[in-house]
Amino acid sequence: MNHRNPGDSEAASALAAVHPHTRGALLSAISTDGVLALTRALRDADLGDETAATAPVSSLLRALPGMGALTAHELLRSAHIKEHDQVRDLHPDQRAALVQIISHLEPPHPHPLYPEG
Repeated sequence: MNHRNPGDSEAASALAAVHPHTRGALLSAISTDGVLALTRALRDADLGDETAATAPVSSLLRALPGMGALTAHELLRSAHIKEHDQVRDLHPDQRAALVQIISHLEPPHPHPLYPEG
């Protein structure tokens, strides 16, 4: 016997959109939603989300719109984070530095030949 409510699948879909369960979905969310999704991934890692916790910080940074590999490397270096460090490996001072850095990132400007909308 199925004891699920009719709205359960809709709620599960909404939750999956907010909390991706695969690395690809997590990176896709960050590439779409930018710093907001990256901040959410850091929070989710603290709350026990294994996908977010085991993600390499470098991959999450490189998923940000407009973020190149060299810029990501420099940001990691300034926060004293190694390229291979996972989110769960971060010490509180590294996490604080990362949050400070990403809070100052500007969203990329749309390409003049391909405006948004």
